[in-house]
Amino acid sequence: MKKGRREALTECLREAALNDDALNELPRQIATLVGGMSCIVLHQPKDGVIENFTYNAFGPEHLPIYMTEFANEDPWTKIGLERAVNRAVSIDRYLSLAEFERTRICNEFARPHGLESRHCVGIVLPAKTGTGVIGVQRNKRQGAFGPVDEAILQSVAPELRHFFEVRSRLARAERRAKTAEALFDRFVMGVLLVDSECRVLFANEAVLALLRQGDGLSYGAGRRISASVRCITQHLHMVVRQVAYSPDAESHEEGLVVNRASGAPLQLAIAPFRYPHLGHKASVLILVQDPSAGVDGLRAILGKMFRFSAGETDVALGLAEGKTLPQIARERGVLVSTVQTQLKRALEKSGLRKQSALVAAVGRVPLLRSR
Repeated sequence: MKKGRREALTECLREAALNDDALNELPRQIATLVGGMSCIVLHQPKDGVIENFTYNAFGPEHLPIYMTEFANEDPWTKIGLERAVNRAVSIDRYLSLAEFERTRICNEFARPHGLESRHCVGIVLPAKTGTGVIGVQRNKRQGAFGPVDEAILQSVAPELRHFFEVRSRLARAERRAKTAEALFDRFVMGVLLVDSECRVLFANEAVLALLRQGDGLSYGAGRRISASVRCITQHLHMVVRQVAYSPDAESHEEGLVVNRASGAPLQLAIAPFRYPHLGHKASVLILVQDPSAGVDGLRAILGKMFRFSAGETDVALGLAEGKTLPQIARERGVLVSTVQTQLKRALEKSGLRKQSALVAAVGRVPLLRSR
């Protein structure tokens, strides 16, 4: 093994753990080290299915097909998970070329797409966060990988393991962050996450709309939240600091009213928010309610929460206001049978059986309604 190739791969692994550009270069570096044609790098989290980290074994147009239809039944991966745990193994030891060419993945994936991979050497590296899988491929003309190739791949196992541990932690944190963002964006109520100095760490779409208008609340240089009135800004910053560093983080909550020119004041609920993946020791959750949203806000929430149509939402809101089905039908200018059908669909979508349960569910929707 040439020293230069080993050093190049070590440097690439170090950068690829944190840098996507280096990650794209990684398969070529690994393949070059062991005299392969291509390489695929997979990871299986302890709480999920196999995911692709990076590859050059086929084109980007092939990846969705491989990941959805073949990744979990790839014979090379299966043999690797059984035989190559913590040691590099040539798959030809357990699956000959003739046997591979009879497999579904060869005949329904590789051949139809003109892919030449016929031999593989791999290593499986378990870690706290999941399992890393490296597979290096050769075509038929290059021949199978031998003991020397296995030894070369084995020699970089410590560096590969470190790469997987760092990269998988980042991937898990990113998945959690995306899940949180998607959840918060479903709220019509404004959701702000700030640090102890009231600098924005996250803002959902509802509160971003308010901040852009600068009506009551805004943010400028340094992404620091401020109010339209200076004394309210000072009070807000003081409350956020107190809540952020409160020793009683489980129960310390504060409320604040922010005056604005356009109408009713904004209502703020402020509470500690402990989420280690943010990388901040002290963070604060601020729920921002615009009382003028009223029923329109509730209508939007019902639509997002239960996937109600406009008609189904009208029925749910009408019932919550104490109206009868005939009353709702008259107000909307439709038949009672139409309203009954929409009620039935609303119950099905919300997973409820009774009209009274739907009314109760509407009453529990997390929105501070205008009085």
